[in-house]
Amino acid sequence: MFSEPPVPAELLEQCRIGGIILAAGEASRMGRCKAVLPLGDCAEPTVLQAALQALQGGCNGPVVVVTGFHEAAVRAEAVRLGLPVVHNPDAASGMFSSVCVGIRALTQHGDQLPYSCGAADSGASGDSGHDFLPDFSLDALFVLPVDIPLVRPETCALLTESFAARHDAVTYPTFDGERGHPPLLRRDVAEAALRHTGEGGLRAVLEQVAVQGETECDVPVVDAGILADMDTPDAYGAVRERYSSRNVPSEAETAVLLDLAQTLPHTRAHGKAVADAALCMAEALHTVRGDVPAAIDLPLVYAAALLHDICKGAKHHERAGGLFLARYGFAEAGRIVAAHRDIDPAFVERVGERELVMLADKFVRGTRLVPIAERYDERLREWAHDAQAVADIGGRKERALALLALLERELGTDVHALLQRSGIWKTA
Repeated sequence: MFSEPPVPAELLEQCRIGGIILAAGEASRMGRCKAVLPLGDCAEPTVLQAALQALQGGCNGPVVVVTGFHEAAVRAEAVRLGLPVVHNPDAASGMFSSVCVGIRALTQHGDQLPYSCGAADSGASGDSGHDFLPDFSLDALFVLPVDIPLVRPETCALLTESFAARHDAVTYPTFDGERGHPPLLRRDVAEAALRHTGEGGLRAVLEQVAVQGETECDVPVVDAGILADMDTPDAYGAVRERYSSRNVPSEAETAVLLDLAQTLPHTRAHGKAVADAALCMAEALHTVRGDVPAAIDLPLVYAAALLHDICKGAKHHERAGGLFLARYGFAEAGRIVAAHRDIDPAFVERVGERELVMLADKFVRGTRLVPIAERYDERLREWAHDAQAVADIGGRKERALALLALLERELGTDVHALLQRSGIWKTA
């Protein structure tokens, strides 16, 4: 429900988007080939694989890998992933030469390259077993250095969506006002790079776009990964640590999400109180269950609780909030937000992140702690004149209390008393 790509199919049909992954560098500061380094606990995904997954969110044409140094290792990994490879024999001259090799491959031989992106909706199988786009005519292309592997697929999808609607010369992702990777270049801009002297690199080409009065577009995204490169072993360690939790909004990303949604200050304050309550319950549950991966994802609980009313004021705000988060790459948090108004205990075997956020919201009125039953009783008195509303609110109260009983059985304690003892806030 919340994992659909945000690019409408009708927009994708209006343009063809390719991608270049630059993996030709010497990696002298890293001391080893970056493209084949693992990001997870196992051998996969590799850095190259993560870069491909990012571009797959916005491409419906070929993605080509440019090699240079470490050619054998990068080529072997690209072949494993089904990606076409072009070699830059002049990689030592700098990244711009690799950009040109990639642009030349896509703009002059794009119809001979297999596409490897799920967004592509048609193509004929070639002799090699790959799929080709025989009538492929490139409209724009992404340029992504392989050592920026945390970019989310949803980020590339948002850029493609913007390009399909506006056809700007260059489309940039921005995070909190700062431009990052990958830029999306219209075909004529990419071809202009091939005629450039090389001085100043791709940056100089893109600066000319603004000088010549061409349109640029900054697309706000909620993706700190567009700014996170990994040039050194320490930076690789930081990227790898973030990769394991990339689907949970960081503190900075949470702030940007609230700004983008224009969430009001009092709603943010309520979200903070709910997050404190949810985290208190989650930590208690985590202790009971033990420190195992399948227990409770504490950062996810806290982030989802902070954001649970992000679209407050919209019709069906819980669903609107879930879709909003999914659009920016946070489908799991979106699933929790979408369920925070009401959950049927008949389908719950064990309290999880979803139920914790839902119950925490019911324990907090504004920024104050209240018993769950009292919270619902206020609503019942308010709507006493409307029999249908009374029935609906009464049903939600019954289900919430059933979930609370399930949680209290596992914790072996009164949860309202547990929250009171935490001293996080004043009681009503």
